[in-house]
Amino acid sequence: MRSIFTRNFVLFVSVLFFGTNLYSQTFSDDFESYSAGAYLGESSTKWTTWSKMPGTDEDVKITDEKALSGTKSIKFTSTASTGGPQDVVLPFGKKYTTGQFTLKLNFFIPSGKTGYFNVQGNTTVGSVWSLNVNFRNSGLMTVDDGSSIVVLSTFPTDTWFEFELDVNLTSNLWKVSMDSDCKGAFLNTTNAMASIDIYPSNALAEFYVDDVSYNYSTSATLFQYEAGVSALSWPHPKLAGEKNYLNVNVSNHGTKVITDLDLNIAHNGNVKNIHLTNLSVASKKTQAVTISEEFTLADGDNLFEVELAKINGTTLDLESCNNYVVANIKGYTAAPGRAVLVEEGTGTWCQFCPRGAVYMDRMSHLYPDNFIAIAVHNNDPMVNAEYDKFVTSTPGFTGFPSVVVNRSKIFDPSTVEIPFLERVSIPTPVTITPGAKFDSISRILDVSAEVLFNENISGDFYISLALTEDGVRGTTSGYNQVNAYAGNALGPMGGFESLPNPVPAAQMVYDHVARVLLYKDLEGDNYMEGPFTAGDKVLFNFQYEIPSGQNIDSFNIIPIVSSLDRGYENAASASIAKALQNGFLSSSKEYITLKGIEMYPNPAQETLNIELDLVETVPVSIEISDIAGTVVTQRNYGNLSGHLLFPIDVTQFNPGVYYSKIVAGKEVITKKFVSIK
Repeated sequence: MRSIFTRNFVLFVSVLFFGTNLYSQTFSDDFESYSAGAYLGESSTKWTTWSKMPGTDEDVKITDEKALSGTKSIKFTSTASTGGPQDVVLPFGKKYTTGQFTLKLNFFIPSGKTGYFNVQGNTTVGSVWSLNVNFRNSGLMTVDDGSSIVVLSTFPTDTWFEFELDVNLTSNLWKVSMDSDCKGAFLNTTNAMASIDIYPSNALAEFYVDDVSYNYSTSATLFQYEAGVSALSWPHPKLAGEKNYLNVNVSNHGTKVITDLDLNIAHNGNVKNIHLTNLSVASKKTQAVTISEEFTLADGDNLFEVELAKINGTTLDLESCNNYVVANIKGYTAAPGRAVLVEEGTGTWCQFCPRGAVYMDRMSHLYPDNFIAIAVHNNDPMVNAEYDKFVTSTPGFTGFPSVVVNRSKIFDPSTVEIPFLERVSIPTPVTITPGAKFDSISRILDVSAEVLFNENISGDFYISLALTEDGVRGTTSGYNQVNAYAGNALGPMGGFESLPNPVPAAQMVYDHVARVLLYKDLEGDNYMEGPFTAGDKVLFNFQYEIPSGQNIDSFNIIPIVSSLDRGYENAASASIAKALQNGFLSSSKEYITLKGIEMYPNPAQETLNIELDLVETVPVSIEISDIAGTVVTQRNYGNLSGHLLFPIDVTQFNPGVYYSKIVAGKEVITKKFVSIK
């Protein structure tokens, strides 16, 4: 076993050997008894094809191009994106669910090419897949059980290597080795073996197979104590500085219930010894366990290594290959003010759209300050036709559910986290502050969006406004959600696996629902002409009448800034409560409260003086913020009028650019100044 830890253990192993009426079966084939150019299925009584049609395109021919032993092997190739037509099967004679089964195949895969085979779990091929083994053109080997990867490793190219699958079916312990080096062991969700199927699965497939063998015996080790760790994960925000816990799957291949474990955990080389108690992992079961030790995610690579040391206090298990699991979790640092816009195409008629709802909700909860979710409905009672057309017209949009990230790239909702993290760390040239006021009688919503340029930048920009509503419910059949995940048909999906198909409207609550998109592109008065200097601010106002039946208290205000040459730049999101708290800033010039304003000296070293001339008595406030938008000082001066002088002490300010926002009644003026030492 590979070990990163120094330790001394007293080894005690409780093992029973299981097997009565002992029976064994062996098979081997080096292809030397066949003629080069002959079909394997026609030449052998053991091999066949998927459709039981030896001698057809499904069959494979014997080749003398390469061989591990002797002069002959079998070669698989394909030029089709979906693979084939070769599809060769080696039946094992029956379905095995107990005993010990060892399978060996030798592969030669040229660099840049792929290979594939699977293990069938029933004598009728195509009914049960126990295992898939993919050799990818990147040099990566993945072994999966049909739902998740259970072994991940590299493999050699341009040379022969042996793949071995050693399976204790009695204890459900599947062990993968390559050239006698164990790559992983796991508990399989389908603990059965009936045949292997070798298939060139894509247009890059090209590989040779030689010296195939298997051995079966009813005699198998029945462990009292045997456990494995796998699927190490960080199911939390992957932002640098996040403090949280690791999850790991613990599989029990023994007969004794696992009640406690000792783990050695290394994070970027720093080792901790963890004792987990109050567990209850039954025999031949896998349980997700939260490791009760807090770790802090660093920026960049975070290498976590977990090693199983002891089971139930004193006993180390026999099989060491599954005692170690590693995961590299990358931490990302969000750029100040950066938001990632994710617009989802969805609909109540769409059977897979519950997946979109689950992942949009998950991401919104994981990253509430940076992930902006908008659910754009199609052909249902929540549709906004103009917004729907805008999203579905995105180049590459082909089906539901799909998410459009930053108005450019399209992804499945289940894969959106990495694209989000890659984009949230990119510095933004603009940040936006939403504000609002609402007239409950007229239902008129006025929105202000203050755009701050964070850097010197050229080009022309425009602004859009999206409004969304959370907690939307309906009573008509159009609000019923079609649900392909009902009855756990496709595995867990955020609770939808336990709901019917369709989910009745009475049980559905829809969040992030797009209600309107104002100014979807450049439309005249939403235009900002560059160049801009760091610190420049531009203020925009929007007005929209909230339709009856929509709940303003559940609205979110989302201003979006784009540039003509680069597209999406940034967005911001504020709940209606937060936007009302920010207040509505008017960009009009109809107010004449302020007759004059002066600010000096600039740059300021000790005191910044702000002079105002007010023509009427109004409430006055002054707020100073730095270039990142952080408020440094703020004061409300109450109702004032006439000529006023406000001295601001800047001796404690760090050197740099600052902005003073002066509010006098309904007028808002922003001025830039520089603090020096």
